[in-house]
Amino acid sequence: MLERTTCSMARACADQRRLERRQAQHGQPTARAARGTRRRARGMTLMEVLIALFIFMVGIVGVLAALPTGVNAATWVIFQDAAIHL
Repeated sequence: MLERTTCSMARACADQRRLERRQAQHGQPTARAARGTRRRARGMTLMEVLIALFIFMVGIVGVLAALPTGVNAATWVIFQDAAIHL
């Protein structure tokens, strides 16, 4: 029984390889290629999410670092305006 199962599985694998070769010759995507594409297109990886978060956080930190400079400049302008009107 085991020999018959192994033989039929080997035959099925050989048939699958032949089918994939024929599809590749005619420019059709093979089942393996379609599976790989589907697997990659499913979503974003953890590494991609972490990189995106890092870039986002760098931008937020840059904006927050620029706020005190803007506030100081605005204060200086208010003082200069008051000095002009003396």
